[in-house]
Amino acid sequence: MMAVGRPAAAYLDDELAISALVAQLTVDDIHHLRSSNKGKKSALSGPTDEEVALQLYEDEARALLTITEDIVFARSVDSALDTDYALLEEIARAEAGAREDREMAVALSEGRPATSRSPTPASLLVSSDVLNNLLTVFPDRTSHGASRTLSFGPTDVSVPRIASSSKVVLHSTKSVARKREECVICTDRIDGVEIRAPCGHFYDVGCLMDLFRSATVDESLFPPRCCQQPFAFNEVRCYLGAELSASFEAKAVEFSTANRLYCHRPTCSAFLGSKTADVTSRTCLKCFSQTCGRCKEAAHGTLSCTDADDASILALAQEAGWKRCPRCRHMVELAIGCYHMTCRCRMEFCYVCTETWKNCTCPQWDETRLYAAAENRVQRQMPEVPQLQFHQMVAQVAAMITTVDTRGGAVVAEVSANSVTITCVISSCVVRIVRCSFAYGVAATACRPRALQIDQDLS
Repeated sequence: MMAVGRPAAAYLDDELAISALVAQLTVDDIHHLRSSNKGKKSALSGPTDEEVALQLYEDEARALLTITEDIVFARSVDSALDTDYALLEEIARAEAGAREDREMAVALSEGRPATSRSPTPASLLVSSDVLNNLLTVFPDRTSHGASRTLSFGPTDVSVPRIASSSKVVLHSTKSVARKREECVICTDRIDGVEIRAPCGHFYDVGCLMDLFRSATVDESLFPPRCCQQPFAFNEVRCYLGAELSASFEAKAVEFSTANRLYCHRPTCSAFLGSKTADVTSRTCLKCFSQTCGRCKEAAHGTLSCTDADDASILALAQEAGWKRCPRCRHMVELAIGCYHMTCRCRMEFCYVCTETWKNCTCPQWDETRLYAAAENRVQRQMPEVPQLQFHQMVAQVAAMITTVDTRGGAVVAEVSANSVTITCVISSCVVRIVRCSFAYGVAATACRPRALQIDQDLS
């Protein structure tokens, strides 16, 4: 598990060191094994299968060691550029000034008019030629070759082979003045690996792991997403580690199953797959107890399932007006708010007819429930307020909810003595919520990054 507050770059350094150590120990073990087998075979006989296998194994270990050293070298160059950029820029500026002085002196000696010296810019980009002249040349450690695959975790990382570590060519100065992106979760500048979300935001490794870890325990966060765009698991798997990746994959199977079956023992409750239509017994691999695949109770052999408990619950649900999610069949109760329901399995449906949302002609809300929702929000945030002012604020919040709900959105109201602040859920990311505070006499207000125009005077 990743320690909180440790830079992501430190973990890559650790993995590189471990990879190099493993490769070196492997080569040493092969040499030791060969020395112990010397003199045990005829010199006229060809290499045995064991010797061929050892040779191939040694080649792979040496290749891993070489690639690891190249990555360490590349990281040291990148670190040197970040650290010494100011010095290199000053040297480049001095060289540019000396070159202009020489050109002016040559022009004067030849009787030509001297060109005016251009002002020295405050920030001068260092050319790749200057950097190549200033960089320390490392000994040649690699040979020509194609790209190889290096394993640093749960997935393989393709690493291009460099012709020589002493012949580093800087094709652009953009890597020198590389802008460090801001993590959308912790809002810190990312020092290390920058992971780009599908929506364009950036995450550091620690915050990405926290997001995926939360998605394994809270189904409402599954699949992990930013700005309603889910991450591609295969693209970020290498940053999560083996343990978290395995846990997430197991939960992905569970959360994608519509009618789930769990172990009937409350102390276990392990996921067993999908519910069956027939009476079958499922064995829990965690506690080895038997669960009926139809009624989800303890296995009862060939006896028919007892539906008395289900019948009583369904009767109570019908009496109380509860509904069942059409996908996962969980019971859902609407206390306050509109009829737009979002189950924990992410199914969106109408609470009146349980049809998929926007596929029916039912009303979007009930005035009584909507007013109750407004009362609840005002009461929760301002428990002590005069009765007249309380009803005025409730009416304002109810009007705002109605206005935004007709546009397909959702709001969270924050009430104060003189105004109501609306939190726009439409423009929210995973952790960032854009707030738009305004007085009710304002005719138009826009939220960023997505425009939510409120073009009605709500005063």
